[in-house]
Amino acid sequence: MTADCGDVGEELDRARATYRQSGIGGRVGYGDRPALLIVDFQRGFTDPDCPVGGDLSAEIAATKILLDAARHKGLPIAFTAVGCQRCGRCDVASQDARSGGVGGKDTLL
Repeated sequence: MTADCGDVGEELDRARATYRQSGIGGRVGYGDRPALLIVDFQRGFTDPDCPVGGDLSAEIAATKILLDAARHKGLPIAFTAVGCQRCGRCDVASQDARSGGVGGKDTLL
């Protein structure tokens, strides 16, 4: 059975109402304990030679500045990543040298 646009709109309205009622999607402020979360900056996505990679040189440089500042302040740092065994070039460890990635007390999620 295929839903028409009206059904999709109604479902979206229901989802938005559920989110509002549960407090999801609103602003939460900055909190008292900042941390830095780096998402999907492994070589597989940041190296143009990898199958799904691209040239993210500017983004890597900006992230390095954030990492340096967070480390200087002693803030917690966490990285998320996916791994692949296929080509051997697109792993998390090889990203480390390019961005000052995982090291010290940093956490790989």
